[in-house]
Amino acid sequence: MTLIIVILVYCRVTNLSKINIFRKLLKLVYKNYGFSMCSLVKNLVFNFDKHINHNDSVLLASPQSQLRLDKDTQLNLGAPLLLGKNLFKDDSQQAKIWIMEGGRIDVCGSFVIHNGALVHIRKGGHLLVKGGYLNWGCNIVCEGYMEIGEGCTIAPNVMIRDCDSHEIIGQEGQSVKDINIGNHVWIGQNAAILKGVTIGDGAIVAANAVVTKDVPAHSAVAGNPARVIKENVYWK
Repeated sequence: MTLIIVILVYCRVTNLSKINIFRKLLKLVYKNYGFSMCSLVKNLVFNFDKHINHNDSVLLASPQSQLRLDKDTQLNLGAPLLLGKNLFKDDSQQAKIWIMEGGRIDVCGSFVIHNGALVHIRKGGHLLVKGGYLNWGCNIVCEGYMEIGEGCTIAPNVMIRDCDSHEIIGQEGQSVKDINIGNHVWIGQNAAILKGVTIGDGAIVAANAVVTKDVPAHSAVAGNPARVIKENVYWK
């Protein structure tokens, strides 16, 4: 209760937009988690972090979720972000976001990160998401620039990584390459999207595929390494 009073006083002496954020959080926490003081406190602490820019949108975090924002980071909410959606009652898995020094996430369309997923922005990395969701067990590691388009559905245990984390001797400077995932892309379970890849709009990546090269728009790819198995595909 003391924290709530402090937040209310803080909002009153700052600006109207913060009061609006506070009101939205109260409604969303009650709607999703009921009279849960744990959820309310966690959401207040997360949303009023100095590294978050709301733009009239909020981060709704489940009680199990974790958010770590190191110094000189940005989490820009141009649309709602749901961190930790429960697929099962009393789900104890955690959804995690860790943005390291100089890193940035821009949320431009409503985005959901299910429990058990990890989004790790390494030093200087920049992730732009335009809408969709990450299912449970997904792992995103971003050290360069990564973009996920509108309406993307990313199945369980998918890995998207734009870096190797270690450099190979003789290939220095090639360990980080941007990833661009277009709009309305469907990525199947256990698939891996590796550095330097562009996936066109409407594409389908089959389960267990390992994508090492660009995927044309409206094509389906499968295998390791992934190759085009069908063109002119559309899905809903």
